[in-house]
Amino acid sequence: ALLISGSSTFLAHRARLAELALRSRLPTMVSFREMVEVGGLMSYAVNMADFVGHAAVYVDKILKGAKPSELAVEQPTKFELVINQKTMKALGIDGVHFGVVVVVNVMIGLLTPPFGLLLFIVANMSRQPLAAIVREAAPFIGIAIVVLALITFVPETVLWLPRVMGYKG
Repeated sequence: ALLISGSSTFLAHRARLAELALRSRLPTMVSFREMVEVGGLMSYAVNMADFVGHAAVYVDKILKGAKPSELAVEQPTKFELVINQKTMKALGIDGVHFGVVVVVNVMIGLLTPPFGLLLFIVANMSRQPLAAIVREAAPFIGIAIVVLALITFVPETVLWLPRVMGYKG
């Protein structure tokens, strides 16, 4: 697999990169929706239109007299997972298997530092130190990683039930 970072250079050459990756049969995880639209496999990133549009709110506040130093710094709140089904099919990737692998990966991401959003939520709600929550969650995270490896390298662990139900993908 090929991970392409959010560089403007990569964005400028996105069509060529997607073409080369597809020709080499390399699935790509990219940082911009625009790269998926020209043939990259998938991206999970900030919705740039929403993010840039929100900047207009800041400009409006400043033009109305607010001091920039007094405005709160806000993080993006809208992320999107974009998957190019045409590329997925061209690479011979089964959609059900891919979907389950992506969901388990996202779940692990929500549980693991430094971005483990669910860890921060649980620590805040329980008023427990983050370190204590991480320590208690570690066995579950370990099991999730083993499950991820199993379903990634043995697709039948995911596909047997859909196939019993008539799935032919």
